[in-house]
Amino acid sequence: TLLSGDPSWTREETDYLLDMCEKFDLRFVVIADRYTFGGSSRKVEDLKDRYYGIARKLLIAREGSEKAASHNPIVKHPFNANHERERKKALEIVMSRSAAQEREERVILQQAAEIEANRRLESIAMQKQAGTVKVDSVDEGVHECNYGLFEKRNNPSLCSSMGILQKPAFPGIFARRKFTKKTASEILAGLPGGNKTQKVFE
Repeated sequence: TLLSGDPSWTREETDYLLDMCEKFDLRFVVIADRYTFGGSSRKVEDLKDRYYGIARKLLIAREGSEKAASHNPIVKHPFNANHERERKKALEIVMSRSAAQEREERVILQQAAEIEANRRLESIAMQKQAGTVKVDSVDEGVHECNYGLFEKRNNPSLCSSMGILQKPAFPGIFARRKFTKKTASEILAGLPGGNKTQKVFE
């Protein structure tokens, strides 16, 4: 029963696979490269599927039940050959993209992040106007200053004392030290919620 379940595998070929796995220490890429049973070849996913399927059945048989052997990763997380094939296809698609396609995707992701940031900021502004803003709603994930990460590399945003993003007046020149400390202090002082909110923002 251990070797049953897949008519495409014979007992002889399964034994051959197990010998190869022992010889090459489960390095399936190497095993697939050296695999010559019956003059045919097997893909890495097929070899893994057969080996881990047999290993899983053997572990369950030794423990007496699947529940008793559930502590073993091979039993707990059965190998999924179809998922592995899809994963490799997706990886090939990503690796085959051109530089222009990658730049386009980065632009789209940046725009999506900026839209989400603006929506959250608008929500905070509306709550402030309505007087319903809570301390818990003002955190490091909401404050506008944190969205400088969405700016282009080497051209970060600066925050005004009102928490509004502003780009530097001259590319490559950024205000630091005393100005930064002063602006940060003004921002903290203007946050609603008192010391608790200031601690969260810090």
